[in-house]
Amino acid sequence: MGCGGSKERESDTSPGPPLEPAGKLKESTAKSRQPKASASKIDSPIASSSFQSSSSFNTSDTFVSFGEEMPVIINRDESKQLAPITAPPPDLDMKVVPFDTFKSFGRIPSLDESKQIEIGKLDMLNSLIIFVTNIWMKEGDISMADNAENDKYKLILGAVEKVSVLVPGDFQIFLWLDYQDDTVRRRRGEMEYLDYFISNCHAMLTPLPDASYDSWKLVSGGNIYDDYKAEAWREYWLRAWCRLEAFLGSNLPVRHPAAGRMTGTLRHFLNHLQRRPHIIYGTREAAKSLPVRFLPPLQNTRLLELAPEEGEMPKGDGGLSPLEHSPGPNCRS
Repeated sequence: MGCGGSKERESDTSPGPPLEPAGKLKESTAKSRQPKASASKIDSPIASSSFQSSSSFNTSDTFVSFGEEMPVIINRDESKQLAPITAPPPDLDMKVVPFDTFKSFGRIPSLDESKQIEIGKLDMLNSLIIFVTNIWMKEGDISMADNAENDKYKLILGAVEKVSVLVPGDFQIFLWLDYQDDTVRRRRGEMEYLDYFISNCHAMLTPLPDASYDSWKLVSGGNIYDDYKAEAWREYWLRAWCRLEAFLGSNLPVRHPAAGRMTGTLRHFLNHLQRRPHIIYGTREAAKSLPVRFLPPLQNTRLLELAPEEGEMPKGDGGLSPLEHSPGPNCRS
């Protein structure tokens, strides 16, 4: 799904290669990873008790927990022992930016000007919430949400406009942008509500600015995780924080009450697979007028290969260090 060769796909409205529903895991993977801690306790250095799936999210047969070293896939019976997803206190509740407002700025807005809306005020039956998961860009030695040319903003804009044709016309689309949310800004050293944020989103989006997009090709029939050669894509998977967002996005249960009204691959994920899609859209797709690309679900051996605790965190000098040497999740700088 989303991979192409010398002649890339002109559309992505079909579900693509068959994907495994959330509850149908390969037996070999389930047997290969046995929990090293009880399901009610999390021993991973990057996990907290809130990184658990609530039994109220009953649209999937699979829930995800952390073991001491690697993510562990557990079944529904075991999930009954898990703690529920933790909602933040009212003053720290999740806020999102209406896509129409986002479009009006011509750039990624700052926190103070972003006109966020609390999710409790949304009509969820007619809303699609997209979690933007990405790394910040470098302007000299300074990390910025975007560059001077607003390349990332343009990619987010283009991607969401393409996704919008897959939802009913009466839908509103909202964006969650990490630096904009005052919850993350004020609790930068904690991750206790990340599962809550992601569980309230219906899709993940990674914009990939790529000045060298024309210097590489996708391998026909290959694996997009490995074969998409944008440098920003490689850097994304180095980061523990980004791996964690992708991990939770693909495996936390999701349910949209109007999933059956959607079309194309978006409907395939939300209505059939009951999984939250991870969408990528880079300079390559924008320049070649290609559709957004839907990643295969991050599960089984691929999930283990990209374990969040094996990722890296930034050091003060701008380099990366192993996760265990960093006390907080800020891998944006």
